Order: sequence, then C-alpha cells, then structure tokens
Amino acid sequence: MTADEAIIRETYDAFNARDVEGALRNLDDSVSWADGEGGMLEGKSEVRKHWLKQWKEADPRIEITKTTRTADAVVLSVRLRARGPNGAITQNDLDNVIRIENGRIQEMRIPSAKGAATSS
Repeated sequence: MTADEAIIRETYDAFNARDVEGALRNLDDSVSWADGEGGMLEGKSEVRKHWLKQWKEADPRIEITKTTRTADAVVLSVRLRARGPNGAITQNDLDNVIRIENGRIQEMRIPSAKGAATSS
C-alpha cells in the first residue's frame, strides 16, 4: 500500500466510524469535496457540516473495492451503502477520484455513477 492509499484508507475508515475529526485529519484546509449530489463542498468546515448532517439523516458506509493510481490522482471504486431513516438500504457503485499533494487530500470528485442505485 502506498502512502497516498494509506491516507485515503485512514480517512474512509474514520468516516465509516463516524469519527469526524479523524476523517478530516488528512484533508487540506481548502479541500474541494464532492457532496454526492452533483455539487462541491469547499473547505473542511463545509465538509464537516455536510458529513454531520448526512450521518443524522442516513447511515452511509463506504467500502473501497478497487484502487487505481493515475498520473495525478488515486481512483477508488467504492460501494456506497446507506440506510435511510425508514430502514431502507440503498447501494451504489461509483468512483471517487482523489488528488493528494504533500500528504494532504486536496480534492475528491465523483465523475459519474457506474450504475443505478439499488434499494432493498
């Protein structure tokens, strides 16, 4: 595992554990982070607010299924599962493109969903 991959795994593990400070630890102060709804959050403060709101409304879990290195980013294939307030579970497979500089996550983009979300 590369240093960049270790940073990403630590961040995603903290997100899944609902450890907001741990999840933010490796993000640059001016990070640009996809909100999952087509928009971008700017800065750690916006990301913190978004995650705390998201955790109140649903129970999302992110599983990294594949990691690919490109010239300027790490592309994660992830499976996002979320349990809504009514107990329904949705699942979506998508990519997260993460750019890291100097050991800090600068950006996370979601280029497009791989397939339609499923629910149960």
